[in-house]
Amino acid sequence: MNKLHQETRVVVADAVRARFFRVSPPEFRFEEFHSDMAQHVPQPAHSTLTEESDLVAEKGRTTHTSRGDMGRSHESASPTRHVIESRSTDADLDRTAFVQRIVNHLQQQFRNHRFDRLVLVMPSRMLGEVHQHLPKPLQSILTHELHHEWTPLPASDIQERLKDTLGHRKP
Repeated sequence: MNKLHQETRVVVADAVRARFFRVSPPEFRFEEFHSDMAQHVPQPAHSTLTEESDLVAEKGRTTHTSRGDMGRSHESASPTRHVIESRSTDADLDRTAFVQRIVNHLQQQFRNHRFDRLVLVMPSRMLGEVHQHLPKPLQSILTHELHHEWTPLPASDIQERLKDTLGHRKP
């Protein structure tokens, strides 16, 4: 059975959790088939890293590096040198790595002809980040972007909320 032109992928995510659903016509069969969690749950703002290491984003990869490896600069008014701090927070770097995992999973499924339509359901900030990393082939099949926080909902509630959006309301 050729699955191409038969399934829609729905990704319901937030900064910590992503849930993947497949929607199969004609009876709107809705099934959760994969779930992913961020490696590190965002910590309260008062938590800090150890002085020995920092997370640094490097061309899409998250790596550890010691503070001694980070760039240094001179203070403009004195000969004092300071470590150049990254403008990205640890939560931003973790979220970016998590977004990349979501996109990689979608790319793999798409390359294997598992679906031909894509729906993203995420809070606005997360949706924007996923959209930035989405390659053109996946952007071309993106049919809906819904700005909602539905990750804690049961699958049946998500299905019911999507029926009208996807045009699968039974008479």
